[in-house]
Amino acid sequence: MATPSKLDEDLVFPLPFWFQIHCLWKYIIALFSNSNSKQSIRYTKSISNDPMEMNQTTLILGHRGSKGTLPENSLQGFREASTKSDGFELDTQLCKSGELIVLHDSTLDRTSTGSGLVSQFRLEELLRFTLDNGERIPTLLEVIGNFSGKTLINIEIKKESSLTKTKASALALAELLKNQDSNSIIISSFSPLALYFVKNFLPNMKIAQLIADPRTSKLKGLKGKLLGSYFYAKALQTDGIVWEKSYLLDFHKDIYQLKAKGYSVFIYTSNEEKEWEFFLTHKINGIITDFPQKAKEFIETYYDSSKNSR
Repeated sequence: MATPSKLDEDLVFPLPFWFQIHCLWKYIIALFSNSNSKQSIRYTKSISNDPMEMNQTTLILGHRGSKGTLPENSLQGFREASTKSDGFELDTQLCKSGELIVLHDSTLDRTSTGSGLVSQFRLEELLRFTLDNGERIPTLLEVIGNFSGKTLINIEIKKESSLTKTKASALALAELLKNQDSNSIIISSFSPLALYFVKNFLPNMKIAQLIADPRTSKLKGLKGKLLGSYFYAKALQTDGIVWEKSYLLDFHKDIYQLKAKGYSVFIYTSNEEKEWEFFLTHKINGIITDFPQKAKEFIETYYDSSKNSR
């Protein structure tokens, strides 16, 4: 999950004029429409078999697998999160030969034995590098093959440097997911353009707009205001919004307003028990955390305590 200081890097080219007009038109239509095509983002792996209670249960997703305990975006981390919580979040981007790999940064240096831009390497070259635990850098195909249908997977589409590459990334993702269970996958991005292409290629897949705290974003003016609001989420009729925790900690009324509009509301990245309790109290739909096992154990205790106090 990108941080606010990285938001400029996630949108490295201007959104096309035709896309802006498209979104404005769709936003206006949505304002005057009572129809709601959003899907509720939830997963059947729950601590309750009661459908009504399941809808109240906050989902826990491991951030980049289980980033607080294991190497980020590793198969080991994904296994940990899938067995100890409701699922995991990962980052994906295109390499030079056109395959989708699972890596957060645009460069290899921080999290692998490689060095340089991911976009400059073909897949066979990337597979020579390893993560801190000795695993190869995983491909998205590998992750989907191992975990699809078994746990909830939030795939974040990372930045691309042009409209053509953004479309190519979304198309590659669509090809990979076209026969997958749409109930166990969420596609998210800070780029509304990426989500637009995904929804065109995969109309039944759930999508969610990532939004950084607008108070700390480097993006100013109208562009910054639009990206720091749910304008694009409304225009694209996304199923969910994944908002940076600091904003919703201060403006928690927005949780209820967004849920009333039909959105599933997730937050990133929360690692403290006092925050988890706050978001559980406000009935957030999902929490993305570096410590999925710890968070899942906390909310199970929370729900048990709530039941016993009735």
